[in-house]
Amino acid sequence: MFRFLSNSFNYSNRSSEKAKKPIFFQNVNQDSFTVQYLMNKCGFSREKAVIASIKYVKFDKPDQPDSVICFLKNQGFTESQIRKGIASCPRILSANSENTLLPKIEFLRSKGATKQDLAGIFVFMPSIFRRSLEGYILPSFNFIREFLGSDKDAILAISSRFEIETRVKPNIEILLEAGMCRSDIGYFIKKRPLLFSHSPDALKESVKLVQKLGMNPRNHSYGLALAIVTITRRSTWNKRMEAYKKWGCSEDDVLRTFKILPSVMNISEEKINAIMSLFVHEIGWQSSKVVKRYFMFTLSLNKRMIPRWSVYRELIAKGLVKKEAVKSTMFTMKEDLFLKKFVNCCKNEAPVLLKLYIEKQEIK
Repeated sequence: MFRFLSNSFNYSNRSSEKAKKPIFFQNVNQDSFTVQYLMNKCGFSREKAVIASIKYVKFDKPDQPDSVICFLKNQGFTESQIRKGIASCPRILSANSENTLLPKIEFLRSKGATKQDLAGIFVFMPSIFRRSLEGYILPSFNFIREFLGSDKDAILAISSRFEIETRVKPNIEILLEAGMCRSDIGYFIKKRPLLFSHSPDALKESVKLVQKLGMNPRNHSYGLALAIVTITRRSTWNKRMEAYKKWGCSEDDVLRTFKILPSVMNISEEKINAIMSLFVHEIGWQSSKVVKRYFMFTLSLNKRMIPRWSVYRELIAKGLVKKEAVKSTMFTMKEDLFLKKFVNCCKNEAPVLLKLYIEKQEIK
């Protein structure tokens, strides 16, 4: 029924990692000042230092890179943070501290970025400090701010690894056109940012697929369904669908459940099989009944389902309850209510039941 898209991320072939060094290594002065500086002052490996000296930076004396490192230290960055940021973006060493770096830091601070925030941005997205304040950072901030509702969230968003102009902005426009409300889009920018890392064409295709299910774009589940369809590889989707089918569920059963709770297609085949095995083989439910209780798949198998079933099974063995009386509410009710109803109510057995319950929760 669906032609699901594969994840857009590219994974390198391990065999390529063992490829011979590029020919240009033979023609580069591996003892140049730049290479030695990067190795001794910034912790680069020789290979990475050579590549950086060819592609990104070149200097004959330490004045420029030293001034940048000194500036970053004065801004409160640790040596470890500075090294990580430079490793990610060597061009930082060529930046003018006062004219290029300082204005970005002051802007981020003015919007509520803490010392810890700034350090995190520098470590994970140092290139933001080299982007144009007027041409990129401010327009991107103002655009994203409309959806996120706070300066700090907008700062963190524009400091992500995703391109605002070529990915985030056009993808937001696609979601608006599809009928999603701004608050839901803001939620997914914060909670499901990978959705905005995909190409607009890929997202358009995903929108078409979700629309075929007849989902309402004004419902929160629409955005989640869209995110799961977009980031899930086709092969992974098919494996999960086959896992449900193996237990007697039809594709229509699964898709109906997916419309209500998209998370049912965001769990591993192992968990699907474990949950089905518990309810079908041990508790005695029909598989279709399990899938209709879609919320069960969002619960922890080891921390909730198995421990609670272990307590109930012990009560069955003692003749205190009937196996046919198992209801889904036993797994969804709050902890204190479960203990009150199934553990503390049995005064003589309570110590044993509580011990059993705790032991099962501790098993990983």
